[in-house]
Amino acid sequence: GDKTNNHNLGLVKISNVVVKNIGIIETDISGNTSTLSSMNNVYAGGFAGYINGAQGSIDVSNIVLEDIVKIASSSFDKDPMYSLEVMAGGFAGYINNATFSNITLSNIGEVVVDASIKNGNQVGHGTNRIFAGGFVGGIENSTIDSVVLNDISKISTNGVNNVWMNVTQHLNDIASGGFAESINKSNIGNVVLNNIKEVVSTGKKESNAYINAYS
Repeated sequence: GDKTNNHNLGLVKISNVVVKNIGIIETDISGNTSTLSSMNNVYAGGFAGYINGAQGSIDVSNIVLEDIVKIASSSFDKDPMYSLEVMAGGFAGYINNATFSNITLSNIGEVVVDASIKNGNQVGHGTNRIFAGGFVGGIENSTIDSVVLNDISKISTNGVNNVWMNVTQHLNDIASGGFAESINKSNIGNVVLNNIKEVVSTGKKESNAYINAYS
């Protein structure tokens, strides 16, 4: 699924799911201020793009994902007015307030995030979090136990800022990680990564932008 939310105080449980032989999973947006002024999140994941327990909680267990060609999240925003989060992960793009156990991902071709800002004429913030991870791009307030990642060919992030103007634009924190890029207030244990071939982050600055690239 694309999005899993729990906005009440109950518990959502997802278990015993096997997903195999998927081609390309991709979330892609592009446009200008008039079409993207209120959009600030772009997520892609092999199981779900976005998992948010919110005020309740989500419990996910006994999940197998195998043979995914490509998981990609991209944003090409012409005239940004708001900051964007562009994230992708082998399991999910972004996770908040959830518990995971006994998860196996095998044979994933690529996990890719691309973002760019160009020809801008607005005083906006642009994209500021471009994250890719073998399991998840960004995770907060969650618990993970017993996860195995096998055979991922490439995990990559790429960010370009070519806003030519006299105001400061931001394209910050371009980052990739074998398991996750951003981990905040979470407990993670018993994780095995096998044969992660390439993890890379690239950032290109063509204006007075700020860029940080990590991998």
